[in-house]
Amino acid sequence: MTMRHNVLIILSAVWLSASQPSLAAHPSTEQEASTAFRDICATGPLTPAAVFDRAAAQGWRKAGDNLPKDFAPSTQRMSPDSKSSLLLSATSETSDGERRDICSIAIGVPVQGLESTIETWLGFRSYFAMGRSATFMAVRSGDSWRSGNELDQSDFEKAKARGEFYTIIVGDRGTPQPDESYPAQVILMRVQPTG
Repeated sequence: MTMRHNVLIILSAVWLSASQPSLAAHPSTEQEASTAFRDICATGPLTPAAVFDRAAAQGWRKAGDNLPKDFAPSTQRMSPDSKSSLLLSATSETSDGERRDICSIAIGVPVQGLESTIETWLGFRSYFAMGRSATFMAVRSGDSWRSGNELDQSDFEKAKARGEFYTIIVGDRGTPQPDESYPAQVILMRVQPTG
């Protein structure tokens, strides 16, 4: 793995180390979040335009009730149900010869078992896990996924060059933290060369 991926794993470990026991779990919200992640982030092209097209087809919104005060309609959408607590974000940036595409679903209530739900969907174990959170290394061909955990450096570089290598991070703190509205999220990130 590259230094950037190792740094990402370390940063996710720091974020995850603040995990606390859950006050209350919301299984229906967890299922709603994992389904949205699969159907919006992990299907089709991973560009903000394509992500937001898929979200719009399912009724996700950039206006209406219960939007966070710092809501950014250029990069975020709220779930169709104004009573739901899901926030979709999609961004793409280019620097240092790389393009980073990111799609995430943040969950505004404590959940339980999000990591195992994503593991079951992918069909393989995480590369790194701590508490209720995990990081998965994955190779995507079309809409099928396989583990990237055992790739050697050469295979990793080839998958990355083809835009097929992804990192999936499940972050679940269990309870909201001060000044944080979303105690759980699942993130899909692809880093690929721009050339």
